[in-house]
Amino acid sequence: MTAREEELIWCEVRLDDVAGVVGSYELWKDGPWYHRVDWHRVCEAFDGFLQRNAVDGVVTDLPARLREVEERLGQREREGLRALVLEPITITQVQLTNGGHRLAAMWQQGVRVVPGLFCRGDVGASITPDQVYPTPQTVPRISRS
Repeated sequence: MTAREEELIWCEVRLDDVAGVVGSYELWKDGPWYHRVDWHRVCEAFDGFLQRNAVDGVVTDLPARLREVEERLGQREREGLRALVLEPITITQVQLTNGGHRLAAMWQQGVRVVPGLFCRGDVGASITPDQVYPTPQTVPRISRS
């Protein structure tokens, strides 16, 4: 892989596309912190931030620039946001690499689009070009059913 292919980029993960992996994830922990996070607020805030600030999937100086989002969230949601940034979600239609428990909690709350971190080389294989931030706003963000 070239250095460009190894570059990490933010992409939207459409949970309906990976439902087979997320839906079968076993939640074996009772009452963990990630079930108390309002993932709708966290994902909407981070998604909006990435829509405004990402250039071809990359956000320079992310920790400093993310403060604007953190200031609008409560303590529990700030913890969820930090988890998305420090331990990013990486999932494809066949493999969950990171974030399974959080994804299962998001799925249960009806969240359908989650920011995830991927290698640029995944675009065209695991990720489609329209999933790289900023993205076209064509996918429902929340399931109301």
